[in-house]
Amino acid sequence: MSFAMYWATGYPIYGPIVLGARLFFVVILQYLYDLSDREVEEQITFNRAFKWFSGLSAGEFSPDHTTLCRFRQRSGDEGQGHFRVMLN
Repeated sequence: MSFAMYWATGYPIYGPIVLGARLFFVVILQYLYDLSDREVEEQITFNRAFKWFSGLSAGEFSPDHTTLCRFRQRSGDEGQGHFRVMLN
């Protein structure tokens, strides 16, 4: 992935690993509190504890519900299985 894309759009220069780790923590919150994609998006927007756990600063936007859905789809069944084993 080219970091020039982030520079040109004005987004912070984070690599895919940092973004994936943040989304992973969001999915953990979603699993623990039994929230839908839209509900966890709203909680991160309004709840500072959720925002802090996700690694977001106060000024950053929460991940969109479609971003969370795509993240889970890309991790596949095998990734979801590993995730459930870690939390159980």
